[in-house]
Amino acid sequence: MAATKLGDRLCLEVVFVVGEGWAVSEEDAVRHAIIDRLEPLGYDVWANVELTTDAGLVE
Repeated sequence: MAATKLGDRLCLEVVFVVGEGWAVSEEDAVRHAIIDRLEPLGYDVWANVELTTDAGLVE
């Protein structure tokens, strides 16, 4: 995970290792959940969610 704050913008990058068969709609649901939980902080949240099935790519 990485986060950067630029003015009123909060940029967040998160990588999840998932099992085979995840759909784009599930990735979108994760992104919405992150944004919804951080929104009360008052920042313009930009959430970049990456999914992989290969744990070796998460470093």
